Amino acid sequence: MSGERPAIEVKRSREGPIFKVKVEPGASRTCVRGVHAGGLKVAVQAPPEKGKANDALVRFLSSALACSRGELEVVSGASAREKHLLWRGADPDVAAARLLGLAAPGGEGEGARGASRKPKSQA
Repeated sequence: MSGERPAIEVKRSREGPIFKVKVEPGASRTCVRGVHAGGLKVAVQAPPEKGKANDALVRFLSSALACSRGELEVVSGASAREKHLLWRGADPDVAAARLLGLAAPGGEGEGARGASRKPKSQA
C-alpha cells in the first residue's frame, strides 16, 4: 500500500464546489464513515423516506462544516444513496480540505451526532 490518503473529488461550478456523498440511511448513529469512490461516506440515522435522510445529511454536514444549511443543497441523487451536494459560495480548495478533514480518523465528523455538534472553534 502506498500510504496515500484517499481524495475527495470536488468539482467547480459558478455557484460553488460540488462534491459526492454516499449516504447510508437508517444507521445506528449519524457520522462520517470515511471516503468512498471519491466522495464522502456518511451514515445517517434517518430513514430513506420522504426526504428525511437528505434533511439529516444536510443538517449534519452543515454543522460539521460550520456553514449554514442554506449553503448546502442536494443537486442530484435526491432519491439515491449517491448524491452530489453544492456548497454555495465556498472556495473549492478549502471545501476539499475540510471535507477530507471530516473523513480523517479522529476528524470533526467521526462519531459526530446530528446537528447539535458545534465546531471546536465555537465550543
